[in-house]
Amino acid sequence: GGDALRHAHVLVIALAAPFALAPSHLPLDIDSPAVVEHVAWLTFPANRSRGPLQPFSESTPLQLAPNLFADTAVAHISPIVPLTPLVESAAFVAPRAAAGFVLLGEKGKLVPISVHRFVSLLPSARGSDVVVSLRGDPSEVVEVEFATRAAPSAEWTLGSVKCVIGAGGTAIAQLIGGTCAPAGASR
Repeated sequence: GGDALRHAHVLVIALAAPFALAPSHLPLDIDSPAVVEHVAWLTFPANRSRGPLQPFSESTPLQLAPNLFADTAVAHISPIVPLTPLVESAAFVAPRAAAGFVLLGEKGKLVPISVHRFVSLLPSARGSDVVVSLRGDPSEVVEVEFATRAAPSAEWTLGSVKCVIGAGGTAIAQLIGGTCAPAGASR
């Protein structure tokens, strides 16, 4: 829908000089940085590696180095989904320090986040997990990668969940909880 968070992917190939990629270069591709925080990272298809996640804003653009055709990179920009993890006890449920979540997408893909694979991404009812609806071929195995942090200044921690797409072509994953179940509804 129109309120979905947007992710961007930028192919970096045969770049002759250093370039600082900023949100102003992608005004139609990502959500307003005034409303949503973003992170950026690079992947390198030739050796299937990933660079570190870093803040992405006008004051912290993604620094792109000159490269050749053989050194192709893909810059990925994703919104940070704010979460409110809960502290639970027998007597009360209360929010603890604000946390963040970033969908990194499907492991090993040139474009890891696609509207053809990811149907929805929503915080769980309690706000402490992220529920992702996936689609694909029945029995297909999909590994979804993500990152979480305990507080805005904390380091990102990487995680992943393997899902098996159900007979109806869908699966539902609770990413932080590490669970995924095939869904029977047809696509």
